[in-house]
Amino acid sequence: MNQQDKFNNSVAVLVKAYFEGVLEKGNCYACAVGNLVVDAMGFTLAPHRLAWFDSEGQDIPFAWRRNDKEGERQRNAIGYSRAQVILIEQAFEGWGDYNDGPGSEYDGLMRVVDVLAEIHSIDLTTVAASKALLYAPKSYGTL
Repeated sequence: MNQQDKFNNSVAVLVKAYFEGVLEKGNCYACAVGNLVVDAMGFTLAPHRLAWFDSEGQDIPFAWRRNDKEGERQRNAIGYSRAQVILIEQAFEGWGDYNDGPGSEYDGLMRVVDVLAEIHSIDLTTVAASKALLYAPKSYGTL
């Protein structure tokens, strides 16, 4: 998969998770990287979003941050290095500028698109088009 395709795929996975309501800050199973792992490895995210299950129903621990065999397996599945995974996580969680109020997943996802664009050397026109996928209204209550 070339850099453009990898970028597009990662953004598509995260946009889908956002609109399905399964993108969640502060939850390693449902954060940006967690959703990439779920998609790449064919896992199922538990309804309470606190566990992953493989196709045989086995509970799979999140390990993408770890520097061990399972962590490497999960990172290899999504195609990002440990350093890149940490950058994606930091962007989504907004470390240093943490906001867990309404819209925080949206804000984090916008930062992730920028980080993915940097990782994959994507032009600004493509970045703008990717972010436009998230401009569709999503209800946060009263604005």
